[in-house]
Amino acid sequence: MGEWFSLLREFRLRSFYMSLPAAEKRLLASLARKILLAVRSCPLGFRPRTAAQFLWVAAANALPRGHHPFAEKLLLQALQVAANEQDRACAHANLAQLYFELRDRLPDAREKCRMHCEATLRTGLFTCWVTKILKELEEGEAGGAHCPL
Repeated sequence: MGEWFSLLREFRLRSFYMSLPAAEKRLLASLARKILLAVRSCPLGFRPRTAAQFLWVAAANALPRGHHPFAEKLLLQALQVAANEQDRACAHANLAQLYFELRDRLPDAREKCRMHCEATLRTGLFTCWVTKILKELEEGEAGGAHCPL
């Protein structure tokens, strides 16, 4: 638990954490433990260096577990604290993926997906992936088949 609180302090995320409901605090702590475990088991691997990186990595781990509203909250916070283009691009790309996955369940998901794809494209990063997502959105609207990411 000490390492987790050190992480909150290091990334100045304590007030964000304190604003979360109890269930989301537990979920974020669980995701943080997984991230810290991965860092310890592979010291040469990716270690979040900024608050935005920590948030988008946590969100990326929450998405496959179906925690879409929580992942969205983490990613929107990541956008608020992002201090560089790479962090903004990663947050926007993860939001695009989130809304792409929800495109048939949320009324405004397609538009939000497009918006975050365009924001990602403006950074110059992930252009090939974003282009594929935008193409799939167009094909889906024209009645084309949905292919997995």
